[in-house]
Amino acid sequence: MTQEDIKIDRRALLQRFCSLVAIDNESFDERAMADAVIAQLSTLGLTAKEDDAAARIGGNAGNLYACLEGTGALADAEPIALCAHLDSVAPARGKRALIAEDGSICSAGDTVLGADDLSAVAAMLETVRLLQEYRLPHRPTELLFTVCEEPYTLGSRALQPERIPLRSRKIFVPDLTGQVGTAALAAPSIVALTITVTGRASHAGFAPEKGIHAIAVAARALSKLKLGHVDSDTTVGIGTIHGGTVPNAVPEQCVLQGEIRGYADARVREELVKIRTIFEAEAQAAGATVQLVTEQRTRAYAIDAGAPIVTLFRDACRRAGVECLMTRTFGGSDANTFAERGYQTLVIANAMERIHSVQERSHADELERLCRLLMALVT
Repeated sequence: MTQEDIKIDRRALLQRFCSLVAIDNESFDERAMADAVIAQLSTLGLTAKEDDAAARIGGNAGNLYACLEGTGALADAEPIALCAHLDSVAPARGKRALIAEDGSICSAGDTVLGADDLSAVAAMLETVRLLQEYRLPHRPTELLFTVCEEPYTLGSRALQPERIPLRSRKIFVPDLTGQVGTAALAAPSIVALTITVTGRASHAGFAPEKGIHAIAVAARALSKLKLGHVDSDTTVGIGTIHGGTVPNAVPEQCVLQGEIRGYADARVREELVKIRTIFEAEAQAAGATVQLVTEQRTRAYAIDAGAPIVTLFRDACRRAGVECLMTRTFGGSDANTFAERGYQTLVIANAMERIHSVQERSHADELERLCRLLMALVT
């Protein structure tokens, strides 16, 4: 049986997607979504295992795992894993999927759609159903559904091998914008930083000269930073600044928050040193102090275009009849976590556009292509 012989029930696929979209699933509150996926896996004859990530990250649901054993001539083939995340960015309460006659899908405009990453969840579940319906020989396939991916992959970082022992060394992560058939060969390091400048409070009217103006110190340092693209592969951003408590006092403290992203982790570290040096110099000159706290949210990785997982993906695209495109992404995903742990991993497009906004969109044609691509990967 060829891919052309498999008839995807568009109505069933869209119904599955819409039913998932209708479930509230903001990060740290994925319980209802997890329960729905557990139920749908059970209907497909699969038992889901849930880990204890909820207790360790402050959520109400853990990562889910299920295994589809191999069949036929592929029963003993190398296993692969498919990974999608269960959470969506806010606003993700009261979501509805509206389907136009041309197949385009959007929300009502007051929430995200949730195609990030529910298009992948729906396609993975529908792929399992199609494999069973058509009795297709397929390789062992592990299904992983993570929680709290949006707050910088908290769920996958909390995943413990002793609780969810993955057999697969190749993990495909459908969590990328672009047309289905696109894969990213590189993703960045993301380092969050919090800079606290502490001066000395004093009355701004009676004794301003006795104070050390923390906001002014921070402003002088900030003016010396290069923001935005510091080179073609690295960005520096400061997103929030908070300082002072009342309008008639020299502010004692100013707190800045931002991040550095880059395809080379070493370059990110270089920019971090520059920032620290500039702020410390300005603080010292004014008699203030500075504290810089960082958190590595994701770590950069790059995949060779000739790597086995890329070859497998290219072949699957060919058999699914979709154009194969290679790119880089400047966003983080669960793929960063798996790459750091030594897995071969590839983040691939999954029928979503304009993500992280109420203008988020998907399309029925792309959802079908995603199903065909996933089937090609496992068969």
